[in-house]
Amino acid sequence: MPPCFRRHLPHHPSRDATYFITVRLVVSLPAQVMARLEEEYEAERRRLAERFRGRTLREAWYQARKRHFARVDGMLDRARQWPRWLARREWAEIVMQKIHELRPQQGYQRYAFCLMSNHAHLLTDQQSYQSRRRAGPGSTTRPGGGPCLC
Repeated sequence: MPPCFRRHLPHHPSRDATYFITVRLVVSLPAQVMARLEEEYEAERRRLAERFRGRTLREAWYQARKRHFARVDGMLDRARQWPRWLARREWAEIVMQKIHELRPQQGYQRYAFCLMSNHAHLLTDQQSYQSRRRAGPGSTTRPGGGPCLC
């Protein structure tokens, strides 16, 4: 399937795929920390591209992405000196309410989520993806209205 784009980021929706989504507060890690982590990740990708090609390169990049995610997630888990707004009950309840609004009749199956003090993880999939695509190219809505995840 061709990627769709939101905020200049490519999204590659797949039929029958399960998605592990992480969202974080923009202030959960300082911009300079995130920039350093991204620079390290991009440098690793360049080094791998010099060494590998084809399927081996794709697998190496996949492993590098997993390591990058683990570094960011670990920093989020240990972050105590930056804002932890989701530790406040009223903020956490807003996020939980929005997650609970993802329902199968809207095209989503929510399997699990974990809300932490400065980020959240969500395990979900898109139901009836093909029927939403019939709405036409560029469609970004799901049955019942509202934006889709892609």
